[in-house]
Amino acid sequence: FVLRNNLYIVKERSLYVTADDGVNEPALWAIQEVSNRVGTPSIHGVAMCDQAAVIAGQDGVYVFDGSPPQKLSQEIQSDERNLATGAGPVWDQVNWGAGETLWAVLQTDRKRLLVGVPTGGATSPNATLVMQFSYGTQSLVDVTRYRLFRDAPLARGWVPWTIGANCAAAIARPDGSFPVFLGSNDGSGKIFELAEGTYSDDGRVIPAYYATYFVNGSDLG
Repeated sequence: FVLRNNLYIVKERSLYVTADDGVNEPALWAIQEVSNRVGTPSIHGVAMCDQAAVIAGQDGVYVFDGSPPQKLSQEIQSDERNLATGAGPVWDQVNWGAGETLWAVLQTDRKRLLVGVPTGGATSPNATLVMQFSYGTQSLVDVTRYRLFRDAPLARGWVPWTIGANCAAAIARPDGSFPVFLGSNDGSGKIFELAEGTYSDDGRVIPAYYATYFVNGSDLG
């Protein structure tokens, strides 16, 4: 991907940068290492916005704006258990043997990042991990300083969706919107639009759960 006139090269567990030196052919441009941890196994594992890239790989989900990459996925890699399944941190459930199938999409108008991943024994994405953030895309890196309450000035939150999709894209429409379209992996060949205010999934009930948390007196505002 290209960011601020630099060409970044993402490998499975590393990130490099190069740029046109104005003299040589691309094969002779100097290459420098940016990170020996941050990378992605998938050609669709990088999502772009105006001033940053989001990279999804085995070490986690990172945002990169030219400075050192910052992790966005700590909440789903922590010691907190996934209350929906009781199976532990949801990122640890990703089947990295099929990691080349994952995808990442930024829905900037909704301030939402979607990452499709294969979990358990799945060999194609059977879950969509969604991060909602409450800051503009130009400051996406700032949501690494997350807050507990949703009305805080900088905040993010992750939730697992049970949407299985082999691919996804935010596609520009004539009205200026960028809705997300999902390519189903159930063999139907259908393409679905992620529509706000829809309470069923192709006529089926959407499974849901709700988890509370303890609030002490000092947290009440």
